[in-house]
Amino acid sequence: MSSRIPLRFAILSCLLTPLLSGQTCRLIADLEPGSKPSAPAALTCVFGDTLVFSASSPSVGQEPRFLRNGGAPILIKDIRPRGDSFPQDFVQCGNSIFFTADDGTHGRELWITDLTTTGTRLVKDIRAGGLSSAVSDIVCVGSRVVFRAADSAHGSEIWASDGTASGTVMLRDIRPGTTGSDPTELTLFGGRAFFAANDGTNGVELWVSDGTVQGTFLVKDLNPGSPSGSPSNFHVHNGELYFRARAARLGMELWHSDGSPQGTALFRDFNPGLGDSNPGNFVSSGNKLFFTATTTPTGYELYVYDASGPHIVRDIRPGGGSSSPANLTECNGTVFFVAFDGTHGQELWKSDGTASGTVMVKDIQSGSSSSYPTYLLCVGRHLYFQADDGSAVGLWTSDGTTSGTQQLCSGVTFPRYLTLCGCRVYFSGFTPQTSHEPYVIDLPGASVTQFGATCAPQHPTMTSTLPVIGTAGTLSGTGGPANSLGVVLLDTQPRRPFPLPGGCEGYVQPTLVLGVAVTSKWTLPLPIPNNSSLDGACAALQTWWLTLGPIIPIRTTNGLLLGIGR
Repeated sequence: MSSRIPLRFAILSCLLTPLLSGQTCRLIADLEPGSKPSAPAALTCVFGDTLVFSASSPSVGQEPRFLRNGGAPILIKDIRPRGDSFPQDFVQCGNSIFFTADDGTHGRELWITDLTTTGTRLVKDIRAGGLSSAVSDIVCVGSRVVFRAADSAHGSEIWASDGTASGTVMLRDIRPGTTGSDPTELTLFGGRAFFAANDGTNGVELWVSDGTVQGTFLVKDLNPGSPSGSPSNFHVHNGELYFRARAARLGMELWHSDGSPQGTALFRDFNPGLGDSNPGNFVSSGNKLFFTATTTPTGYELYVYDASGPHIVRDIRPGGGSSSPANLTECNGTVFFVAFDGTHGQELWKSDGTASGTVMVKDIQSGSSSSYPTYLLCVGRHLYFQADDGSAVGLWTSDGTTSGTQQLCSGVTFPRYLTLCGCRVYFSGFTPQTSHEPYVIDLPGASVTQFGATCAPQHPTMTSTLPVIGTAGTLSGTGGPANSLGVVLLDTQPRRPFPLPGGCEGYVQPTLVLGVAVTSKWTLPLPIPNNSSLDGACAALQTWWLTLGPIIPIRTTNGLLLGIGR
């Protein structure tokens, strides 16, 4: 079986359309010709390879648009003629995309689109009239979105929508009256949305919703009684939800939860007593959980939870001063971040979780001045980001070495909203000639992107090592149903979700069969031929698990997008 995989990738190289060569920045379109900016914003990847965003053009204000494969942007709908609807908060749920917009009549409300003009509409005027319901924190839970909103009779509460006006309802009036429970930081964990809310009795505490009325309830009163536990900074790591919160006789410290009341507890008190360690900026790197925290002896520094437990990684700014790590971003086993060591200003650092492996990558703006790296984006073995070297705020890339940290596309400045989509990197860039317009890097390097949802109840998953040309990679998966056959399918591009027998969704049209999995946990070799014609190829994969019977139900994994490259 494994000997047939290289042949199939050789066949694939003939099927795929070659991308442009070189790691260069390409102007996609000057939507507002001349020096007027189209100001691309809210860049979001949906369906694996489709970028939706907001931008303006002549006679059309800030309105929703989309593009695929680095092609020309297409206006979805002019929601607010002779004005700006400022669409934002794009979230894919099934075959639809939910977002918020202001049409000038109903205020900012919930909208839905299938990327066509006729399929783009207001879902419901939740707060009737010209006032906004302030929809935000949208997450997809099953076939519905869950979000916060306020109508005219209630304050901000938890709502859900199936995309229809009648199916858009308040799930629970957690704090009756016009004050509202103010639900915040909706975070998906175990197929449910966890959030903080205030019921007026227990203070701000941990709540959960599965998108139904009966499935929306208080998980635990972390700080018993009326004082608030104020949970925030939710992050899912190794099957648990981590966050910060406070309790009686404790400051703001690190907590964890398995989603149950009994499984929700204080994890570590870094600053004993009433002092706050304020853990936050959580990011996972393999089995390690990186975060920031504050203690009196060391100040605000980088921490890690690994096999030896949670502990400080390195006191980057020795003593009680703080290095203030920020923008933590995982990239191929390394965590990049921004920190200030007291000598070099705020610069790019990296860590492998050890003190010796936590070092400044490069002093981009030498001396005590700061380069302020922002918009960090990992693409395989490469980090892309914005930084100021003292002469320009430009686009940079880094492989984690000083020599491999370099500026790209020197003529394009102020790169913002860097987004990986369909094996390409998109961003808003500035030149004096065009102002702020959409740009793309067609060959950003090898990448692996999971997209779409896994199928209940087993939720089988699939992932891959980086598909670097000339290397022997591995496909792997877990959670396959018992007594089933997993068929690993390959397509030249991801497809819009479509129904399969048994109720799951397909994300690929079977073009080639890469291999067959026969156990719940599996691996398959994935040798990538040393063929330069594969550079920039983008392949979509999904495993369909088949169970024999009168009707063959298909259980599916997530989709997987492989960007083949160097």
